[in-house]
Amino acid sequence: DLLKRHRKKDLSMATLPAEDPKVYEMISQADTVGVFQIESRAQMVMLPRLRPRCFYDLVIEVAIVRPGPIQGDMVHPYLRRRNGEEAGFPESHAASFALLVYVSAWFKCHEPAIFTCALLNSQPMGFYAPSQLVQDARRHGVVVHPVDVTRSEWDCTIERHAAQLTLRLGLRLVKHLSHSGARRLTQAREQQAFTHLEDLTHRAQLDKGDLQALAGADALATLIQGHRRQASWAASGIEKGSPVFPAPAIKEAMPMLRAPHAGESVCADYASIGLTLGPHPLALLREHLKKRGLLNSATVRQKADRCFIHTAGIVTSRQRPSSANNVTFVTLEDETGHMNLIVWEKLAERQHQTLVGSQLLGVYGQVQREGDVIHIVAHRLKDYSPLLGSLMTRSRDFH
Repeated sequence: DLLKRHRKKDLSMATLPAEDPKVYEMISQADTVGVFQIESRAQMVMLPRLRPRCFYDLVIEVAIVRPGPIQGDMVHPYLRRRNGEEAGFPESHAASFALLVYVSAWFKCHEPAIFTCALLNSQPMGFYAPSQLVQDARRHGVVVHPVDVTRSEWDCTIERHAAQLTLRLGLRLVKHLSHSGARRLTQAREQQAFTHLEDLTHRAQLDKGDLQALAGADALATLIQGHRRQASWAASGIEKGSPVFPAPAIKEAMPMLRAPHAGESVCADYASIGLTLGPHPLALLREHLKKRGLLNSATVRQKADRCFIHTAGIVTSRQRPSSANNVTFVTLEDETGHMNLIVWEKLAERQHQTLVGSQLLGVYGQVQREGDVIHIVAHRLKDYSPLLGSLMTRSRDFH
């Protein structure tokens, strides 16, 4: 629908351009954050090894890395049958899923703004939180605009700037904003653009809770021409009136409130909308982390096999698959990308609290490299969460 509206292309699953080499190259590099079925850690490990080059390769990928075949000990039989060493194998289910994989990947490859917009509007779903989806989109060159009461709809939307499609974050991301308040806001704005904060408040009939939610999300910045602290102050002084008897406007001078510094803004962004369009939290801590000898993920990716490293990242997921012999897999994120940890059972038991309780997890470990696939085998863990201060992040644990 978004493609038709903004590109005037009316495509369906049947008419989407097939067998696109660029799509398969992206998949082979495990650049699949948000892509249906092949976004998990296990899929990202398999993709650079299998390197799908055609649709049937995707069918194989989907068939192999699924709980059913793995739990049923069918991976090796499948590979033997795929190679003609044993007789055929049911594949219609995998083929239908593979088509969804290809369509998802095509959008991520060719229309990343539309792809991310649709994912954000479908939350909660999938393997990644909105923060990871937005950061991945920005790494792929997508321009993302903040939530703004003068522009944002309830859903995230696509905006055109020259020939480029950009992404506008929607009011749905603002925590504690009522759906009814957001609906009144967009309806009032359709009738006439807002001229000032009192105009917004009275015509949209917003209560103090909705106003403070919008102020905390920095969604009033355009309207008041100021930062979120000024917005919060201004919002706290407005009384709710009615369409017939609006509350009297009281003109007060804006106090000289200090603008929040970068770290405070990032914390406020995560608290109010669950993500930030400012610097990544670890970018703000990088000099401090470097002094402690902690490498970023881009540097880790350049290290040779079996090299010992010390790194840290924000935990985005913890997994302990039933088929993995009690191994815990942890995904860390910093300003340059992701890292995958392998935590063996004995270490997990010995440092259980650090493993499951850390937001910012440090690891002393050894690089395990097989081609383009890189893991860090953890030897010792350290909780660096106090460095994040009041920042609250969420991880997807043991799903």
